[in-house]
Formats: sequence, C-alpha cells, structure tokens
Amino acid sequence: MGCWAFSFLLAVPAGLKAADFLNVGYGARAVALGEAYTALAEGPESLHWNPAGLAREETPRLFFQAVPPSGGAQVGDLGLSVPTGKTGGLGASLRWAGAGDVNQTDESGNNLGTLNPQALAISLGYGRAIGERGQKPFAWGINGRYVRSTLLDTADTVTGGAGILSSPFASNRGRWGLSYSGGGKLTYDQRSESLPITWRVGGTFLLAERWRISSDGVFPSNDSAHWAIGTEYDIPLSAGVSFVERVGYNTRWRDPSNGLAGLSFGLGTRWDRFVLDYAYRIQGGWDTHVISLSVSWGPGNRSSQARALVREGQRLQAQNKLYEAILKFNEALQMDPNNEEAKKSIRSAAEALRAVP
Repeated sequence: MGCWAFSFLLAVPAGLKAADFLNVGYGARAVALGEAYTALAEGPESLHWNPAGLAREETPRLFFQAVPPSGGAQVGDLGLSVPTGKTGGLGASLRWAGAGDVNQTDESGNNLGTLNPQALAISLGYGRAIGERGQKPFAWGINGRYVRSTLLDTADTVTGGAGILSSPFASNRGRWGLSYSGGGKLTYDQRSESLPITWRVGGTFLLAERWRISSDGVFPSNDSAHWAIGTEYDIPLSAGVSFVERVGYNTRWRDPSNGLAGLSFGLGTRWDRFVLDYAYRIQGGWDTHVISLSVSWGPGNRSSQARALVREGQRLQAQNKLYEAILKFNEALQMDPNNEEAKKSIRSAAEALRAVP
C-alpha cells in the first residue's frame, strides 16, 4: 500500500504500468474538485490539466505541492508561470517521486533484494490568448514533458500536449476547455510500454456570485472513460482574504466495496498574493492527502484582483443590486486607483441609482 504512487515501478515488467506517478493530481484545488479542472486551469497547474490556462496568468506565480509520505512513497512538485507580453504566458514545472527501499521479486515471488525506485518529470509550456488577457478571451496552449524513471536501470521519454479554452459565455459566467496529453514510451530491459494518451473536455459555470461548479469527461487510451464533477464556495472574510470550501466526485476512483470511494473534499484560503489549499480524496483501500501553496507577485497582481471585483460589480448591477455593485467598484478603485473601467462602472451605477423612483 505504501508505494501507491509507484505501481509502475514496484512490479517486474509483467506488471509494468508506465509512469503512473504522473496520475497523482496536480494542485489541491483540482483534486478537491474531483479533478474537474480542464476549464479552470491557470498558472503552473495548467501544464498538467490544460496548457491554454497559461494565457490566463497576469502575474508571475510560484507553485509548490506535497503529497504527504505514505509508507515511504513521496511525490512533490515545483512550478513557475510567467506572463509574456500582453497575450502570452510561459510555464515550467518539476515533479519528483521516490519510494524508498522496496522489495524486488521475480515472477515467482522470490526475493531478489531491494531497490530504490525514483522518477521525475520536467514540463515546459506556452499559452496564448487571442484578444486582451484581462477580458479572458479564447486561448490555446502547448506543452512538452521529459519523463525519466529508474529501477535497476533508467528509462526516459518525451511526451507532449495541447489545449484550448473558450471565451466566456452566459454573461461571463461560463467557459469550456479541451486538452490532449500523452505519447512516448518507457523501456525497461527491452520491454516498452507507451504512456497513455488522454483527452479531456470540461466546463465551468458560476451559479451564484461566489458559487462555482465544474465538470469534466476524461478519455484515456489505457482505461475506460470517466467523468468528474466538483463545486466550490468562496467565503469572503475581509479585504483580500477569503476561505473556500470544496467537494468533488470522480468515477475513476469508485470501488464497489466502498461506496464513498471517488469523493473528494477540500479547503482553501487566499490572502492577497498567497493561496494555500488542502484536499482529501477517498480512493478505496488507500486515500490521498494533497497540500499546495502558490504565491504571486508583481504590479499586475492588484490590477487583476481589481478587474475581478469590477466583473463582480457588473454582475450585481445587471441584477439591479446597485448598492452592492457600487461597493464592489469602490473596492476595486481602492486596490487599483487607475482602473478606468471601475471609474466608468461606478458612474454608470450611480446614474442608475439616481434614476430609481
């Protein structure tokens, strides 16, 4: 049970499953949402779910993730994304994994001593928006990945992926995404196995001001298709600080012997430039805990938050909640005093309020 992240390494070639450590979820938010993340991907996490999400990044972001050790198995991630120009974004990530000393056996179960399996994956990607980034327009992205794993010898390969994100629809509430990843082969002792090719299609929709739902369909070449659904609710605590609750479900992890298998839960907190997330997933026989932390910096950070506040205010104004809308526009101006859209919006809301009998 302890080496769950290394099922591709722990058996001899007859039980080989190529690069299974790549299937450990990337980002506690994504895991908590049942991995329904194709249309939500952004920053370094985009390299795993949908590289088009790199085009959404407006500030540099550093990402770190840890999967707490289980019986000696360890998985960790480090990622960085950086906006380029007005419409592009670059990303890089490193995933490393190790299982400690494990028993090596032959096909008859005879003990052949111990070995220390290790693996890593290095990813690079680029995303580009067609239109102005602040408006979250249509975007595309590509990425490449170098994978290396070590048993008694070392095997490596190169894989790739691509994805798109739609322009927003339904008054900026909805969006859909499509991604592709996979290819390449790992060869151990003259035995090769292809890394699976996976297609993902998904969407996200803002049901209410702070309540979001997302859903994905996943179609891997080495397994049956499965679907995922997740929802999250954002609770504001003070200016720039919020608390998030999440729950999700993924049919990939369902287990007839455990009716709860496939469920995931998570909590998150955002404080200005810092985001800390935790996820817990029930997988039947063994469970997953994931912790991730990201930090962004640079002058664009506050302007991007201000734009988000303006969008919230515009939705409220469309619902004729004029007082609440004006408060949002004021909050945006406090964060970014030069935001012209906030200035125009607050004038529009004030005029609408004066026109109310």
